[in-house]
Amino acid sequence: MRALFDVPVLGGYGLVEAPMLTVADLSDSPSELACTDGKPATGVEVRLFRSDNTIVADDSEGELRVRAPQMMLGYVDSTHTAAAFDSDGFLRTGDVGCMDDRGNLRITGRGVQAEIKSSLT
Repeated sequence: MRALFDVPVLGGYGLVEAPMLTVADLSDSPSELACTDGKPATGVEVRLFRSDNTIVADDSEGELRVRAPQMMLGYVDSTHTAAAFDSDGFLRTGDVGCMDDRGNLRITGRGVQAEIKSSLT
């Protein structure tokens, strides 16, 4: 897009339950813009967890959990809400990712299968 229209394209990551969690910046390198989902937006906390429920401290992959002011409070069915949040109030996104040494998130896969409610064709 940049080459075609001379307009920068910035990526990001978000969910219906928690929109605009990460966003790229105009000052990011072309490699960062192409290969990451940006840095956590203001007020957003991101944690990555191993399968044993310990926090990933390096650039290894882990289950992505987020906490943010713009996050949903819960689902209509409270049993789904209880399963969606950990004891610290972080939303279990179901996504797998890693953070680089500059704080950029990179989504690398899906830990759980998403349920598609509807789609546009």
